Amino acid sequence: MERKTGSFFVFATLIFLGLILVRSFFPPQEQEIADAGLAADANSTELVDPAVQDQDPDSDSDSDSDSSTSSDSTDNNSSTESNSDTNENAPTVTSKFDFDQLQPQEFFTIGQLDSSGSHKNLVTLSSRGGTVRRVELNDRRKNGNLLYRDLEYEAAYIGQLELTSPNSNNGATINVVGPGTPAQLAGLQVGDVINSVDNEPVGSPEQFYELLANIKAGESIGLGFSRDGNNQSATIESTRAPLQVILPISEELELAGPAALNSFQVTLNYPDSVNDWPEIDQALRFGNWDAEVVSENEVRFKKTVSKALLNKFGLDGPLEIIKTFRAISRDSAGIESDIHANHFMMDIELRNLAAEAQKLNLQLVGPTGTTTEGWWYQNKIHGRQTALFYTAGARDVIVGRSGDDYSFWGGPEIIKAADSNEFVSVIDPIYAASERRLTYAAVDTQYFAVAMMPVADQATPIEYFKGFAVPASIIPKNKKEQRKTDITFRLFSEPILLEPAGEGGTSFTQSFKIFAGPKEASTLQAYGLEDCRTFGWFDVFSRPLIWLLGVFYSIIPNYGLAIILMTFLVRLIMMPISRKAARNALMMQYLQPEIKKIAEKYKEDFQKRGQAQQALMAKHNVRPLGGCLLMFIQLPIFIGLYRGISVDMGLRDKALIPGLDWCNNLAGPDQLFYWGDLGMPFLFAESGWLGPFFNILPIITVVLFLVQQKLFTPPATDDQQRMMQKMMKFMMLFMGVLFFKVSSGLCIYFITSSLWGILERKFIPKPELPQNLKDQQQNRDQTSSGSSVSASDGKNGSVAYNNENDKLKEKRRADKERRKRKNR
Repeated sequence: MERKTGSFFVFATLIFLGLILVRSFFPPQEQEIADAGLAADANSTELVDPAVQDQDPDSDSDSDSDSSTSSDSTDNNSSTESNSDTNENAPTVTSKFDFDQLQPQEFFTIGQLDSSGSHKNLVTLSSRGGTVRRVELNDRRKNGNLLYRDLEYEAAYIGQLELTSPNSNNGATINVVGPGTPAQLAGLQVGDVINSVDNEPVGSPEQFYELLANIKAGESIGLGFSRDGNNQSATIESTRAPLQVILPISEELELAGPAALNSFQVTLNYPDSVNDWPEIDQALRFGNWDAEVVSENEVRFKKTVSKALLNKFGLDGPLEIIKTFRAISRDSAGIESDIHANHFMMDIELRNLAAEAQKLNLQLVGPTGTTTEGWWYQNKIHGRQTALFYTAGARDVIVGRSGDDYSFWGGPEIIKAADSNEFVSVIDPIYAASERRLTYAAVDTQYFAVAMMPVADQATPIEYFKGFAVPASIIPKNKKEQRKTDITFRLFSEPILLEPAGEGGTSFTQSFKIFAGPKEASTLQAYGLEDCRTFGWFDVFSRPLIWLLGVFYSIIPNYGLAIILMTFLVRLIMMPISRKAARNALMMQYLQPEIKKIAEKYKEDFQKRGQAQQALMAKHNVRPLGGCLLMFIQLPIFIGLYRGISVDMGLRDKALIPGLDWCNNLAGPDQLFYWGDLGMPFLFAESGWLGPFFNILPIITVVLFLVQQKLFTPPATDDQQRMMQKMMKFMMLFMGVLFFKVSSGLCIYFITSSLWGILERKFIPKPELPQNLKDQQQNRDQTSSGSSVSASDGKNGSVAYNNENDKLKEKRRADKERRKRKNR
């Protein structure tokens, strides 16, 4: 009974664990339409912004964005107006924009990337829309090295230069140089044209990046460049690249072209609606804003919407919009500690320059291009406890409101809704006005988050009429690669009444903290973003295990050894249980003859057979499920550790053996060597079953599982048990495929636990039977031996011998028949 029951529970456990991993390969099974929002406008054929449609990546022009309209703008506007009453909660897509009219964008920076770490980020800003282009993290270790490096780019880094082709079409023109970057420290300036890298000619920005990719981080680079027509040279000490928590979409998907949606766009809408004013929308989101560098850590963008343009929509003008970005340093006034310096500020001001009051809505677009580091192996936890059959994406949306602290929408849900021409609603007009006051809205990734947090103590708090979670890039056709789809949100304010600024009126202002940083527990708590870090149902196990892991790491600063020590401690605590399980197995072995007798006696009466076996177990104090207790205890520990490693940043960028390229990130696969060039993308691509790297630790894990199964599984006594054991071996191999991309830290736990179990069974003496049972076993063995010896002496011995001989012959005959049937 114990063998069958134990096999059943092991089989069920493997299926359960397999489902956890298999679930990540498939999109959600259903979409909660009630929570998803309303359908898009019937006239809309695309859900994503026009900025991410296919276009000529080299198209630029010097024409004014305010006057740049497409041929169908007027028609789209009239359509929008006619539908604004009947479908006011469904956003329409702006008419297609003529990207040939885009002006070249200018770039600015706030913050620093200095080794002293006075700032925690370097923010690159763009004049196009007055937006954020990218955010690089600058947290430092005690030795001055970057705490959050880019784990997927290991080549030389000299800074993000936003290169473009010069007028001569030969070389690469530098458009921005971030403070504290190797390029800035070497003396490079905006406008310099790079001509060579280590004496290799540079004909284009693409060629420059190709040459740079062949240089290892930390090596010196000889750069040739021209400035004001004079050829010069510089030696740059390259470094490892910092993590970009925000980066341009075009660099990630290579689909968006020059009009890639930059982060934190601002535009205007009809009052009490989410429908755009198309030409105003295009001018504000994709036109160049006037820039003023207030200081090295503050840049102000200004855009004036002309009276002529506003008059087209029944508004007076002009209207001025001001966006100011300010960096926060560690020594800034009001910063309580370093933890509170993981953000920068964005201030928005609307000024009515007309003679009449204006009523309008303010639309805010969230972050775009948030990092998808490790998207192909990560298994992110869905934030809604009720979403059992839902998966999270590489990017998800989290919203906190007054009255509802935490709401989570997974990327696959948002993508599936977009495929159905729907928008996922994150703020609904049915909520009371006080419940539409935003605490934060965030795009959440595995280990990092970017959140917009309205400043609470301002004079004019803003409430939101509506909010949507939407794709911000083209959705890949490959279902698995859809995890890379960019996700963001749009927020629509309640109607804003702007009095004339020149007649004693006041302008509308709104300030936001923009958190862009790691999901460290203490950091999130400082910003009120604790809900971004969730462990799911096994929270009660994950948090203590992660805490214990941190304790061991503080003693021995190596997470590989910390996992081994934690496994030793867990198995040591469970030794009394494992000893009881071994004693239980010994008793079950002793009682097998009695169990067989009961089975033969009650062949047709299953109820009496079960009652008789239960009575036998109770008589000898044997628990049929005692052997499964150890597994039941280990299961929540395993899942808790699995979930903990998936959430906690402790293992990220931590090497098993410092100095080796192999297994240098315990939060991901060990990546022994790259095999993505073998073809067969369904297996070896990033979206394939095995991934682009060969990993050795999952193979060792599965081999040890099979060894344990062979050593500790008793020989099968019937066909049913043989079939079950074969299925168990097959399931182990299947689990090896599913576990091939799990974190190496988890594999180390499995390997250590398996080795402990083998050593425990092999070298620790087995429990002994009680003395009375030992005597009975000895008598039984003597009787069996005596019967065999006296088989040729006397009648009784002859009968015993013949009985045993008949049984042996019968068994051989049955085996022969089975072989014949198998051969047929």
